[in-house]
Amino acid sequence: MKNRKIVSIFFVIFYLLLSNSSSSDEIYFETPEIETLENGTLLKAPKGGKAIIDKFTEILADEIEYNKISSILTANKNVEVIDSLKNIIIKADEIEYNQISSILTANKNVEVIDSLKNIIIKADEIEYNQISSILTANKNVEVIDSLKNIIIKADEIEYNQISSTLTANKNVEVIDSLNEVFVNANKVDYLKNEEKILTQGKTEINLENKYLINSSDIIFLKKELKIYSNKNTSLKDDKENFYSAGSFKYLIKDKLFRGKSIKLISKEKDEYFFEDGMVDLKTKEIQGKNIEVNFNNTIFGNEQNDPRLKGNKIFSNQNKTIISKGVFTTCKKRNNKCPPWVLEAKEVKHDKLKKTIYYKNAWLKIYNKPVLYFPKFFHPDPTVERQSGFLIPQIGNSENLGSSAYIPYFYVISNSKDLTFKPRIFNSNKISLQTEYRQVTKRTNNILDFSITKGHESSLNDTSDTKSHFFSNSKMKLDFKNFSYSDLEIQLQKTSNDTYLKLFDLESPLITDVSTLNSFFKFYANNENSDFNASFQVYEKLGSISNDKYEFILPNYNLTKTIKTNNNLKGNLSFNSSGANYIYETNVVESQIVNDLSYQSENKFLNSGIVNKYNILFKNVNSNGKNSSKYRDKTQLEMLSSLIFESSYPLMREGINFDNYFTPKLSLRYSPNKMRNLKNEKRKIDINNIFAVNRIGFHDTVEPGQSLTIGTEYKKTSKKNDYIPIKFNLATVFRDSAVENMPLTSSLGNKSSDVIGGVSLSTKKKFSADYNFALDNNLDTLKYNDFSGSFSVNNFVTTFRYIEENDNIGDENYIQNDTSFKLNKNSSILFSTRRNKKIDLTEYYNLIYQYKNDCLTAAIKYKKDFYVDNDIKPTEEIFFSLTIVPLGAYETKSVK
Repeated sequence: MKNRKIVSIFFVIFYLLLSNSSSSDEIYFETPEIETLENGTLLKAPKGGKAIIDKFTEILADEIEYNKISSILTANKNVEVIDSLKNIIIKADEIEYNQISSILTANKNVEVIDSLKNIIIKADEIEYNQISSILTANKNVEVIDSLKNIIIKADEIEYNQISSTLTANKNVEVIDSLNEVFVNANKVDYLKNEEKILTQGKTEINLENKYLINSSDIIFLKKELKIYSNKNTSLKDDKENFYSAGSFKYLIKDKLFRGKSIKLISKEKDEYFFEDGMVDLKTKEIQGKNIEVNFNNTIFGNEQNDPRLKGNKIFSNQNKTIISKGVFTTCKKRNNKCPPWVLEAKEVKHDKLKKTIYYKNAWLKIYNKPVLYFPKFFHPDPTVERQSGFLIPQIGNSENLGSSAYIPYFYVISNSKDLTFKPRIFNSNKISLQTEYRQVTKRTNNILDFSITKGHESSLNDTSDTKSHFFSNSKMKLDFKNFSYSDLEIQLQKTSNDTYLKLFDLESPLITDVSTLNSFFKFYANNENSDFNASFQVYEKLGSISNDKYEFILPNYNLTKTIKTNNNLKGNLSFNSSGANYIYETNVVESQIVNDLSYQSENKFLNSGIVNKYNILFKNVNSNGKNSSKYRDKTQLEMLSSLIFESSYPLMREGINFDNYFTPKLSLRYSPNKMRNLKNEKRKIDINNIFAVNRIGFHDTVEPGQSLTIGTEYKKTSKKNDYIPIKFNLATVFRDSAVENMPLTSSLGNKSSDVIGGVSLSTKKKFSADYNFALDNNLDTLKYNDFSGSFSVNNFVTTFRYIEENDNIGDENYIQNDTSFKLNKNSSILFSTRRNKKIDLTEYYNLIYQYKNDCLTAAIKYKKDFYVDNDIKPTEEIFFSLTIVPLGAYETKSVK
């Protein structure tokens, strides 16, 4: 019975469709079951089916409902709308169709398929007007043009099927998967017939997931594969390079980005500006005109610099950069004023593989005045720490050697080896060839420096015209297990002529003393409680008689160990052992081993405010000598000891702006032992060492007898500025009996020593002075005066020192002065001199005029030296020096 009803319904519907085919006002259903409600005004198909809107449009769904009064049809679950006239299929979870307005609204999982245009639209909501053929989609919209390989994502879109125009709004994303182009914008117009995409407002384009373009109001020509905009644009690549342009055009197929007013910021933070430029993203080539490059300020190690390069044209790829008519400087920008120096070249080429910058037809200009011309010139780029090439040459003139030219060459052998070849050619048939070789490994550091000079005969006994030197130093990390660190150092120094180093003024990190050579073998080791070093050393005093010029210390060692103590013994207990074997003056031999056991207590503070401490020393001295005035020709063993007790009474008076400190102190010393003869040894006692434990300065003996040292210290300290405007010290030593073997220059052997004092005054900024003195025990003769001070006011600064020694202390007497005056922000004058009062002779004059700014230092130096030593004569010279950052320094040896 039920089947008959179904067949009857289908028959009726079929008949009605045939008989009313010309009518468009009715909606017909094909459904297994239909319900009529509300007096026939509401039709429901609860088991789904098909609703036929007209002969071109039908709706399929699991549930269908039609309201005849409102002429609105709703469908739910697996809804599919087919418009065969427009070749459109709409799928959704819910739809609503208004028969009067011919507007269809779909919600949830909506998909619109335009099979004629090969377009698929996905969204959360859509509205489709059948009459105007305009479709509007909202929320999570995605448009897929499978024919053109384009996907558009947005919050809102409007699609006109007739004109093939699509407009998208809010968070729009356009994906051209074929060409790997991704566009994000707030609004997009897609003209399918013209194959054109237009965006409005901010737009983001992702190219191949390698390049990100940010612009606005862009035009994407799909057929021509071009993207362009006249608005400000930026491009960032996957190498962290950032480009910006006033307008741009991008050719997708060729991967060319062209723009006006391009700015490139590299990952190294260098900035490139082009008036008009093109970037090939495929080959990484850059071409442009009117180029300006601002390098990272720290590239040459000085943040105050503004290194930059300008040129007419640029071509750059991964291997090289070429700039025509380039102008380079590192000087700070000065409000369109001429920089202190520039390097102008017809062509500047940066070879990125060789890491070298080449200049062709280059002029060095200082304040726009041509100074030096280089037909060809090159130097390493700023990323290079080491590269082979010529260093800055020098020319000069010496009163002793004549005119010369110096052209050093640096050669990189490998990552761990290099050498510097330093030839110097003189106009008087002399030539000096010097080479410095360096090698560094994980555990070693080696430097060799050697030279040979021909053509110079000494003015004295040395008639050989060939002179040479050989210096080497090697440091090795041994990493012994029992030590925190353990190192070995070996040094060799040799020269063929006593005045050779001083005369030729050879430059080397190994040449630190031109009067004494030191060759040695040294071992260093350390752990938490111990320090140990041992060495074999040879000293050669240049200028001495050949038989007596050598001193050997074979071997020499020193061991210091801190001994842990229990809590009852509050203080520091340490053991020290040292030994050496000296050979000098051809046949003098002296050997000694000294062992010290020392205890120094902690400070003990009494209720009265007095502070006490003491020091106990036990010393074992083993010595032997041969032809020595110091030690006997047989082994001697001595056991020495001393006790030092110190007490002080620090007092303080607190003020509003200053605090005053007054500290009387005394030191009691006692030793029952005698000491070896030190009468002729040079030892000066001053306020800095009079209270020291080993104030006589010799480790193989102790100060004998008993003595009392008394002194006082007064100082005023500022609370605000934390400085000491006034400080005064005074001390003297008393003995119960004189000690003859004490150094005579110290006066410590007298029953009453000299009165030692020191005064310092300071105003912190403008004036400071220090005065140290020694007054004999009768308080009527000054034996020693050492006065030094500095004074500054505005741009004027002067420092001076005066030393005078009398009586047993010595006979040195000189005055020395260094003065500088700053003429302006960049210019200054410096003057220094020293006069020997003992022989009433000025030893030297130095006068320097210097100009200095952030990128250039120039100086003229006048030097007059009255020193005479064999073939070194008194000289009067004028030097000129020029330092250009970062090109290097140039200094003439002498132009007088």
